Amino acid sequence: MKIFTITRFTVIIPICLLVHSVQAQMMFNPADPIVNYNSAAPPKAPASGKIGKWVRTPSMTWNTDNYKCYIYDSCNFRLRFPQTYKQGDGKKYPILVFYHGDGEVGPIDDNEKQLLNGGQMFDEAEENGTFDGYIIFMQHENNWGLAQYLSLHDIIDSLTQEYGGDPYRVIQNGLSGGGQAMINELEFDPTIFVSAVIMQAALPAYATPQYVNLEKFTPIWDLDGALDNDPDPAEAQYVDSMYQSVGADYTYTNFPTRNHDSWDSTWLEPGFWPFLNNTYRSNPWPLFGRTTLGCKGIQSITIGILSGLAGYQWRKNGVAITGATSNSLVVTDTGTYDARVLMPGYADWSDWSHVPVHIVSPTTSSPTVAITQPSCTIGSGAINITYPTGTYLSYTIDSVTYQSGDNFTGLAAKNYHVMVKDTDGCVSPPTLVVINQQPLTPPTPTVSVTQPSCTVATGTINITRTETGLLYSIDSLTYQPDSAFIGLAAQSYPVMAKNIAGCISPSSIAVINQQPVTPIAPVLNIVQPTCDTPTATINIAAPTGSGLLYSFNGGTYQSNTSMTKIAAGVYKIAVQSDSGCVSASAVATILTEPASCNTVVSVYPNPFSGVVYFNIVSPESGQGSLEFYSLLGQRLQTEIESDFVVGIPITITCPMEFAKLQPVVYVLTIGKKKYSGTLLPQKF
Repeated sequence: MKIFTITRFTVIIPICLLVHSVQAQMMFNPADPIVNYNSAAPPKAPASGKIGKWVRTPSMTWNTDNYKCYIYDSCNFRLRFPQTYKQGDGKKYPILVFYHGDGEVGPIDDNEKQLLNGGQMFDEAEENGTFDGYIIFMQHENNWGLAQYLSLHDIIDSLTQEYGGDPYRVIQNGLSGGGQAMINELEFDPTIFVSAVIMQAALPAYATPQYVNLEKFTPIWDLDGALDNDPDPAEAQYVDSMYQSVGADYTYTNFPTRNHDSWDSTWLEPGFWPFLNNTYRSNPWPLFGRTTLGCKGIQSITIGILSGLAGYQWRKNGVAITGATSNSLVVTDTGTYDARVLMPGYADWSDWSHVPVHIVSPTTSSPTVAITQPSCTIGSGAINITYPTGTYLSYTIDSVTYQSGDNFTGLAAKNYHVMVKDTDGCVSPPTLVVINQQPLTPPTPTVSVTQPSCTVATGTINITRTETGLLYSIDSLTYQPDSAFIGLAAQSYPVMAKNIAGCISPSSIAVINQQPVTPIAPVLNIVQPTCDTPTATINIAAPTGSGLLYSFNGGTYQSNTSMTKIAAGVYKIAVQSDSGCVSASAVATILTEPASCNTVVSVYPNPFSGVVYFNIVSPESGQGSLEFYSLLGQRLQTEIESDFVVGIPITITCPMEFAKLQPVVYVLTIGKKKYSGTLLPQKF
């Protein structure tokens, strides 16, 4: 790092000219195009005191087009407009000025290298809404100096007067040589900048009593790496000690593993953007951070704002304090103090302090707390201090370790003593807080299931009780003290138990099956006894299939669907499914064997002379025929072919002329049975 020093009003003057116009200019436009430098047609710089469009020589690996290119009095710079900027919208935008290090210097036509460190990160902060303001990246060719400072002041003046820039929120950030330039510029004109974040740049030369007292009310954050040797961290620590000795609003951070490269770590600090966004010119600072009157003998507190402004006004609890018009105020009473200020050369006063100072009495009462006990699912407790609270307080639950946050989480079961300490070291009396043991969760229920039966359509779930006071649920919603659930339809049920603490057990899944199907009453096909077959057969036509068994007249269930050789009587046949369900019985009535199983044939007259009469009673129904043959077996005649009905007599009249007074043989066929006899003529 190149180190240079200046004294007030005696500076090294680089290439930028020292002729400046204080008149605001309307030369900026967020739609300005980006023009790359062309050595064959170099741009022409505007007249002295005029802001002009300018060029860049691209060198970044990311798109830098959001940073518009300008030049003013030979000082080239890039300007990033606020992400939400609309001309004439009436909004006020903060202005962030970044000072690059010696590694990013470049000729006047470069105007790009100064974006190497921070440019992309700041651009992303604009796009994601973390920061909504102007960002200026000026570049020098040799050294930072008075010419750049004056140019920056005029550029800031144009932004505040014509583009909604807020003169009460102009912020600095810079690294290495740029960080030293920030400090020089603060000394040159401390009224311009509201706060500063310095990286790898603090030197003992910047910690003189005159300078420290000048800037003690300005928020300054200095950050460096413990491994750096130029400057050595000891120098930054010396500067910090000098500021702390006067009670300044000064913060020092040292990164143990960083060298001369702490800027990336700085920008990752959670407090970086809040520090920039929350600073405001009229925010007062209580010297030494004291906000408690009466603690350790402190009877007055000095609060203040940077000196050298055009005007100051102070209020207590929202009421103006008569005669309080200087940059500092000695406070001897509790209350909320804020101020407003007037910048030199501006007509509009600032807002009242965005962050006022709250002066309080020592904490004499025990803190009020909200307790979160361990729950069924969270094994630890939490303590939140609800009163008193404030940025000036720190908190402990063990009387040893204090923290700035008022919430303590992940606490094991035991007693805690909650105390509050203010910035002056005054500690409140303790509040005893007891964190209980985590409530026990019931075990997974043990269940037994009664499934639907052949005669009962619903199921039952019974839970084995393991402890008293439990409630039970089978739907995760409704709980009951009874451990039996009846009348349940077929589905899966998550069985859970809940204790008095509201802890719910893991679920045990109980499945109620569908009710088993009862077979229909059997459909029978009955073959009654005949003369040929004196017993009956019962065949089951339906239902049939796998798993079905059949019982005949209360006998053992078996798989055969047919029962033979059944005597006359009444029989009940039932079907049983594989689930044991029994159908209604079908009744089969088996008749007795026919009354006569012999054909009764009565033939007369025999011997015959003319006509023969056949009286026939058949024991079965069926088609029949009566045929006549000679004694030699020659067929002579078929007298009749007819249907016979069992038991119904039929008389057949047969003229016998065809016999020609010769003996004949008759054959009567009914179904499969044949009956025969011989007829003789009277001459025999």
